[in-house]
Amino acid sequence: MLMRVIFQEVVRVSLSDQSDHSSAEKDSVPLTLRIDERQNRSEKEFTFILSREEDPRFIYSLSLRRSNYDSLKREQDLLCDFDSFPKMIADFVGDLQRAPNAYLKGRISDDKSQFRFELIGKMDFKWVSVVSLCLHALTDSALVAHLVDKILLLKRQLEDADNVRDNLLAAQAEIRELKEAALRAAGEQAESLARLEAEKTEVISRQKELKEKFEEEIDELKADKEMLSTEVSMLRQEVIDFRTRVDGLVEEVASLKDRERFLNETLDSTEDRLEISERRASELMVILKERDEEIEARTCEIEELRGALDESKAANVSLRIKLREMKSDRDHWKAENEKGVKIINKLLKEQKEKRLRSDDEENSSQAERIRQLEADLEERKQAVEALSDSNSQLRVQMENLMSECAKMKKDAEEWAIKCDKKERMLADLLKLRHASPIGQTITSTAAASAPPVSTVYPRVLGWSSMTGQLSTPLRTSPYAYGTPHLYKQSASSMSTPTTSQIAPTQPNQS
Repeated sequence: MLMRVIFQEVVRVSLSDQSDHSSAEKDSVPLTLRIDERQNRSEKEFTFILSREEDPRFIYSLSLRRSNYDSLKREQDLLCDFDSFPKMIADFVGDLQRAPNAYLKGRISDDKSQFRFELIGKMDFKWVSVVSLCLHALTDSALVAHLVDKILLLKRQLEDADNVRDNLLAAQAEIRELKEAALRAAGEQAESLARLEAEKTEVISRQKELKEKFEEEIDELKADKEMLSTEVSMLRQEVIDFRTRVDGLVEEVASLKDRERFLNETLDSTEDRLEISERRASELMVILKERDEEIEARTCEIEELRGALDESKAANVSLRIKLREMKSDRDHWKAENEKGVKIINKLLKEQKEKRLRSDDEENSSQAERIRQLEADLEERKQAVEALSDSNSQLRVQMENLMSECAKMKKDAEEWAIKCDKKERMLADLLKLRHASPIGQTITSTAAASAPPVSTVYPRVLGWSSMTGQLSTPLRTSPYAYGTPHLYKQSASSMSTPTTSQIAPTQPNQS
């Protein structure tokens, strides 16, 4: 932040609360009015400070920014803008000596926390307040800082005054020595005059010469005195110039400190942006590595799914074999059941005929035989029910296997779509690689030696969308080394069995 003093002067301010403007000059006290300008990168600020030399605690200030001045301008109907406002106050204070119809007025609040500073002017028929500013007392910390700055300034002024005093004492000592020399010369001249009076009659001409010489020496002493006074005035002027240079150096040091602070802030912000950029670069490198690892993981996952697909094919074949065995067992037990039913019906029919032909003596033996046949029939019925239960369980197991096969088929379709997309991406990449200038030169060189042979990719899992034709397949692609008939066989083995294949009326259809 840059700061410069716009105006600083001792003014007389009337502290009387009476409305009599004629006694304002009598009740006025000397106060120091200073206007500072602070300029930072975004906003300008004016600071008005009123202080009193006799009372170091008497100091009031007001910081005025553009936003605050707009409200002050509306309240007091001011005509000047924000930048020319301090100059207007400085011109008004400068015209006080030439314009007796104006003065400065101040009023301190009861708690001495505020000071109302007014510029009073006289119109044709009344006194008016041109500008009214409300200055606030400094806080304890700000007052201590201000007093410390003032003490340091007074200390520097005291050191300058001591230097001037030493110079003046040295000049006075030189003048005293010259005076003593002059007195000694005057004594010598008096002695010579006494001797000349004794010899007055003899050496009148010599006395006149000595008198003229004495007058010349006095003139020289006067000239020396004037020269010393001139040197003293020059020393005073040098002291004033030295003070001015010291003030300029202090302001320059303050501006250099502000510049150093600004450069340090700029350096910190630049270092922060550099750290953010480095952190972002490292994050992007990590993301790139994660993407590469994800691509490798997806490739491994595709390979694992292909292995799982092969295992599911083998499991499907084994399940079909088990299904055929279960169907053969079911047909065997069904035939046995039908034979048993036929035998039972035949025995019942024979029993009825024998009952009609036999006598009462044979009824007991026939009844025993019937009971045995009925018990055998019950056992056969229980065996048939057990076979029916096992058949229903086999049907449920078959339905579960069918649902699992359908799910695996759906998964295979999804992975086929994904592989199709990946093949398209690989085809686009290969086209881009062949479309590059380096690829064109290599292709032209290869064309001169031998014609390119295109590789037809096989059908994967029996889906036509998984096939593609590329001129130069990747070395890592698993489709470049397969044969079409193997994939056709695997696709035919993955077909899901229908309900007609496991129907009881067609056991050998599968």
